[in-house]
Amino acid sequence: MAAARLRHALVLNPNLDDARTWLSAELRELGLTAEARELLEEVVERDPAYPPAFNNLIQTYAGSGDFDKGDALINRVERIVGDTPVVSQAWGIQALVQGQLARSVRKTKVAYDNNPAATIAKQWFGFVLLDIGDFAAASSAGNMSQQILAHGALGNIKAADELLERLELENGHRFLEWNNAAYYLVNAGRYGELVDLVERHFGDHEGLLQQQSSDGYWGTGYYGPLAYAYLQKGADSVFRSLTEEMGKALADQRAAGIDNRFLWYSQAEYAALTGDVDKVLEQMRRAVASGYVSTYAFSTPIFDSIRQDSRFQEVEQQVLKRVDEERAELGMEPYRPFTAAD
Repeated sequence: MAAARLRHALVLNPNLDDARTWLSAELRELGLTAEARELLEEVVERDPAYPPAFNNLIQTYAGSGDFDKGDALINRVERIVGDTPVVSQAWGIQALVQGQLARSVRKTKVAYDNNPAATIAKQWFGFVLLDIGDFAAASSAGNMSQQILAHGALGNIKAADELLERLELENGHRFLEWNNAAYYLVNAGRYGELVDLVERHFGDHEGLLQQQSSDGYWGTGYYGPLAYAYLQKGADSVFRSLTEEMGKALADQRAAGIDNRFLWYSQAEYAALTGDVDKVLEQMRRAVASGYVSTYAFSTPIFDSIRQDSRFQEVEQQVLKRVDEERAELGMEPYRPFTAAD
């Protein structure tokens, strides 16, 4: 309905850049990624410094692996408006998706420091803080779902659980919130709690998928950990249903030309869930080649069935080695996960 109304508004006045940008967002949620991208490119062609379209198009280029186009657009805008916080954030997004965590920290921090209350600034700054392992900073700077992961990584389980109780999981598009809640609970082995969370908010997994589906750009997020949680609870039919939906969503993204670290990480999870060891390793390597650098590496229990394989360990060590290289650029010590003894 919203998309139809926005299309009608553009028929009446084709120069409504805000309506064109809103329509792009609606189409993206409907999986119409090519048309969504074209709309943003039309807006930016007329007004490259229009922040909503500029921000969304940078994320679109990053999601598709079109970093040359992203760089060209940022340079164009920077020549017009200068090195603003919006421009810095764009550079930070480009850097993060390519695994350049130190550069991303520096750039996204500019946008965050300029307006710590801005949702998008908190999200991207929080994202890179988690990846580089600055959990103390992420526990306050990130959005609420990122703070949950940060507190969990620091062993502050009470604080993480209190935030989880307050987390908005229903109204609006809450895909990121579900992603982070799912990984927090599954990584802690709290499978039943994740299943209960889904059923409390949406009745069953189908209700969740209908209301909070993948956005078509950044892999499948919570689908993998949720499928694994149902598997651990013995709900084989739900597990099969979720992995089937996961496979379809990933195929749709590949067909749409999506090419980023998140997609290939989700592909690796899907291969692990469906028992294809060779494909797990292939997709892990593809994720690393696409810029996957994160302290989380492949630590989720989804990969437990292959964890003792030396080939798996070799790829995971590549990720953690890159993390330490990025940390060193910021003067940080090598990464060491929190333990109960800390």
